[in-house]
Amino acid sequence: RPTTGGKGKGVEPGALNLPQGSVLAIRLDKLPGKSGSDQHGAVWFAPAMQYLPVRIKLTLGQDDFVDLQLRKYLPAPQ
Repeated sequence: RPTTGGKGKGVEPGALNLPQGSVLAIRLDKLPGKSGSDQHGAVWFAPAMQYLPVRIKLTLGQDDFVDLQLRKYLPAPQ
C-alpha cells in the first residue's frame, strides 16, 4: 500500500529477489520534481537487517541507469 510524504513515496514491505537471496524490503521512490526531469530513484531497505539499503536504483532517461544490489550479508557478531 503506497504512502506519501515529503518528496518521496513509500511502499509497504514486500519480497525482493537479490543476488544474496530473497529479502523482505521496504521501497522508497523519489518523486519527480517540478522541473519535469526524467530522473528517477528508488531505495529498498531491509527491516530484518537493521534497515540496511539492500538495493539502490537510479535512472536517467531510458538507457542510463545504475542498479546496486546486495550480494552478501554477514550480521555483526554479538
